[in-house]
Amino acid sequence: MKKGTMTAILTTLAAAVLLTAMLMVIAVPSHVIKKDRVIVEGLFSSRVEIPFSSIKAVEILDDPERGTKVTGIASILASSGVYRVDEVDYYLFAYEKVRPLIAIRTEDASILFNCSTEEKTLKAFSDLKSAVLLP
Repeated sequence: MKKGTMTAILTTLAAAVLLTAMLMVIAVPSHVIKKDRVIVEGLFSSRVEIPFSSIKAVEILDDPERGTKVTGIASILASSGVYRVDEVDYYLFAYEKVRPLIAIRTEDASILFNCSTEEKTLKAFSDLKSAVLLP
């Protein structure tokens, strides 16, 4: 194999490894609690904004059934997209190895997400419950 061909192959391989590593680090679920809404984001700028006035329930789920991915993306670190369980679609923004998940239910949708650790997820759940002021 010629030296130029080998250099091109190694450069392409290094770029692919670097891009994969960057996506695993920067493309992770996140949430922001604002004054009147919560914003949940996932991989590649997928995003759901939920006004507090539309939230019917907020609960913690230890190990929900994942179902089938309808659209979205998954990596070793995290998944985001639309999933389906028993013909019902829901949004998922989750770190793969972290449990539990926070479930937000509205009239029209269900959104499940978590944070990078169990402790951060439980704190986010508490903060969200306080912000929404559900009974």
